[in-house]
Amino acid sequence: LCNYGIGAEEKIETLFISNVNFGTNSVIHKTNSTHSHVINIRTLDEVSINYQLKKIDIIKIDVEGYEEEVLKGAQQVL
Repeated sequence: LCNYGIGAEEKIETLFISNVNFGTNSVIHKTNSTHSHVINIRTLDEVSINYQLKKIDIIKIDVEGYEEEVLKGAQQVL
């Protein structure tokens, strides 16, 4: 596990914490959130370079509507 999110570019985002289901925490604001955390976002391309990953066989994405951002940051990996 790594203590950052994955997205299209390196930046800082706000992670909105769900009051109903922690599995639905998201950087896309939802009305059932009453608090949030600031998180770092990195690209999958940059993470794969830093960890010296030579090959990725499978990518599982479950990011509550942020899928396009994750894929934008994974151009070299894909």
